Amino acid sequence: MFLNDRDFFLRHCQAPRNRKEQIFSSIASGAYEGFHHVPGRYLCPACEHEGKKPTFQYHYPWELTHIGAYYPFEYERDWPAVRKKLKDKTFGLTLVSSALCAPHCKELAERLDSVLAAQLFVIEFEFRR
Repeated sequence: MFLNDRDFFLRHCQAPRNRKEQIFSSIASGAYEGFHHVPGRYLCPACEHEGKKPTFQYHYPWELTHIGAYYPFEYERDWPAVRKKLKDKTFGLTLVSSALCAPHCKELAERLDSVLAAQLFVIEFEFRR
């Protein structure tokens, strides 16, 4: 996408400075096609925590959502009760306070409120570039 503008790529790549040129060369030569290098994609912390292949940890902004859009959550009031419902106690606050991909948001909803979860659906679309 931005291979026509090397300087733009190097300015916006978030890799360590000493690796940017190497990454650009690998992508430009076709040796590396990692989708997470597409600008404008963001990490789902639940995918990262789960250990998914890095390519599948990154999502476009419209693929991420906060559980708070569906489940009213106030830290001071709700955290003790919510924490009891989460399997992963150490990662729980990250799940509740971060934007997640649709499957992980639905999974979180299932842990918090079965009535809410029954109203949520994950709709998958596949687009080709």
